[in-house]
Parts: sequence; structure tokens; C-alpha cells
Amino acid sequence: YLPCHPPSHSSPPCSYYAPVDTVQHVAFPDGYPLLITSTASLHHLNRKLDKPVSMLRFRPNIVVEGCQPHQEDRFFDLAIGST
Repeated sequence: YLPCHPPSHSSPPCSYYAPVDTVQHVAFPDGYPLLITSTASLHHLNRKLDKPVSMLRFRPNIVVEGCQPHQEDRFFDLAIGST
């Protein structure tokens, strides 16, 4: 199971990588360990666009099927396989 805890989109930097006297923030793409999206969300988006985009544009780690558009935004747990 993957717990879904919404992290803040801006976190203080790790002092190992950034000097203490500088101000740096984690960017939005770096704020989440996994990007989960669904084929339904992509189809929903593409119906609104003049030129459809590919799922590769979003570089998701996990793509789910069989749910409503944007339902993955409300997932609390995710089971993969029989584990």
C-alpha cells in the first residue's frame, strides 16, 4: 500500500546539498515520490485540447485504469498485484 499524504509543494532544502546561508525550495516536480495518473484523466484532458497530448508528457510512475477522471487524486491506498 502507498499511503497518500499530501505533502507541501515547497519544502526546505536538505543542508547536505545546499549551503545553510542560501534560501532554496524544492520545486513542485521534486515534491512527490510518485506521480499517479489515470487513462481516464488523460482522456478527459484531451477532449478539451485542440491537439491531444501523450501520457508520456506527464512522466507518471504509475498509470491506473478503470476509474473516473481525477479519481486518483483522492486515492488513500493503492494495492499493486496481490501483495
